[in-house]
Amino acid sequence: MAVAMCKLAAVAVVGLLIACHSVRARDATFLAASGAPYCDVVEAVLTKISQSNVFPSDNGFLRRIAYAESAGSVNASRAGSFGLWGATRAFLSATQTTDNTTSDYMALRILIEAVANSTQLRNEFGQALEWRTVTEEQLALPFYSALTVRLYLHLVVSRDAALSELPVRLDQQATVWRKTFIPDSGTAPSVAEEATVSQSFVNRTRQFDDKCACNADVDIAFVMDMSGSVTRPGFTKAKEFAALIAGSFDVNQNATRIALVTYSTNIVVNFNFDSYSSASDVMAAIRSAPYEGKGTKTGEAIQKVIDKVFMLDKVTTPPPTTTMPTTTPVATTAAATTQAVPTPDRGLLPDGFGGGGGNPGIEPQVPTEAPTTVLPTIAPISVQPRIAVVITDGKSNDDVKPASDLAHELGLTVFAIGVGSIDVSELRTIASDPDEAHVYTVGDFDVIENIRTSIRDRSCRTPATIAPMQPIGGTLKENETQFVAVPLPPDEPPVVTVTVTAQQGDIGFFASFQYPNPSEALNDFSGVVKEGDTSYFVISNEEQNINTQSGGRRRRQAPSSGQATQLYMSVVGKSPLSQFVLQAQSGNVAPTTAAPKATRAAVSAGNIVYSSSLCMVAAAMLSAACLLS
Repeated sequence: MAVAMCKLAAVAVVGLLIACHSVRARDATFLAASGAPYCDVVEAVLTKISQSNVFPSDNGFLRRIAYAESAGSVNASRAGSFGLWGATRAFLSATQTTDNTTSDYMALRILIEAVANSTQLRNEFGQALEWRTVTEEQLALPFYSALTVRLYLHLVVSRDAALSELPVRLDQQATVWRKTFIPDSGTAPSVAEEATVSQSFVNRTRQFDDKCACNADVDIAFVMDMSGSVTRPGFTKAKEFAALIAGSFDVNQNATRIALVTYSTNIVVNFNFDSYSSASDVMAAIRSAPYEGKGTKTGEAIQKVIDKVFMLDKVTTPPPTTTMPTTTPVATTAAATTQAVPTPDRGLLPDGFGGGGGNPGIEPQVPTEAPTTVLPTIAPISVQPRIAVVITDGKSNDDVKPASDLAHELGLTVFAIGVGSIDVSELRTIASDPDEAHVYTVGDFDVIENIRTSIRDRSCRTPATIAPMQPIGGTLKENETQFVAVPLPPDEPPVVTVTVTAQQGDIGFFASFQYPNPSEALNDFSGVVKEGDTSYFVISNEEQNINTQSGGRRRRQAPSSGQATQLYMSVVGKSPLSQFVLQAQSGNVAPTTAAPKATRAAVSAGNIVYSSSLCMVAAAMLSAACLLS
């Protein structure tokens, strides 16, 4: 009888145990209708294509094509087109042609070979992607829809003598879209009709540029060339560009903060992060910056940004901008949550990742009892990405490499925008990797405005690097996201325990060893932490087989044993106002709160989550029923 009661209880609580212990990987880029948010799916596909390191910058065109073609739906609106990007049979057929020897097709075949040999895509599929085997049915899947369009756009540029690359200006992108995607009706359209169709592209993309805009907080320092070659009118346009980017953020001392450095022969810190607390004040200050018109000392300007704006060096961490309360977290067991209240601070640099680890395929050891404390006796701090946007029109009079290398080493994300006849190799030295995401070139200051959305979005999606063991915290509005990354030990496959406490409202948690912006559409691990709850996500880099409509695609959670250098995480507000605390620790340090058999099975699968409330309920129910047996 007792044994029967135990079995019955086990069946009854299986749902709770699954909720407590299973963290499912998700990849909506290979699902025709995944249910994931539209904007997340678009961003996930663009991330994969960017990380392939095959294509030059499309200047935001591929994202806008998705907005124009599907407008928030799971498929394109026109008959004969497929997927979010509106790929057609003709696009696929043209890119799969093998017997054409003209120069445009020869160049395309080189590009397709680069796709097949992309390390990132090989890891995605477990083998080279054979483009000629892609079928029409697969065009309904977001990844194939987008990749087909991106390859076909290469042919479009090759065939159009007026194009050397995909256009930067929005109106020119609208023209290329209209000529490429709108079917020929058999009669020549009037100029007015063409303008109406092109304007529909502009209107729809602007609508979704706003709807899908990232809304995380960052620290951005604009570093603007005011040398003689820029000219006063050019400098005015560059200032307006920076002002409009600043104005698109929620600027205050507890959210996004802006600084401005201008440089010529002299380097001027016009204002720092603590100078202004509103977007309107920042925009006015940028627009009023004076012009000098002398030499070009870009390297010295970058060094000054490191020393005087972000106040970083290789030895000390920057001082906090606000004083933290001396709150000491209570000693916590699996059922307790921290009482520390996060307040703003930016003074954090990554340290080494202490503690033990694990090996893929080997079950980590689970503690036999809960630790006496979960968080160290330090209050959580708020962190955000550090961004520098360098805008210049010519070759520097000094060496940019030493300062640029130091900026990258210290964790700054640097965008380099070149205007006019620019030394592209110098821009690549200045910018963070990959170049495709961080280097922009425009013909003149008249078109610099057209890359504003791309710079804003990429800045917003940059993860903030956090130190292992250091708790961080913050307050999020509904659907607002905090992106963070924690460095991993260089010599061993990582096993990481991430502790997430939802102090107010519900919190969504997503993580990945591969993708810097894990989301509901693309992640290796995910979960929801309910208000008042603490969850422990034990994350390792075991291989998993993920069955999707693409057919048994294989994905590792780390690129290969020992190669993952960071764990990327995102925390999303799931309530009108959510407050969280997050901490990452090396090794499996989660308390034992559930039935031993369920715990061991979950750990050996490579990723588990312990929820302090649900797991205790499940464990209590199962234990009580089984004690008599």
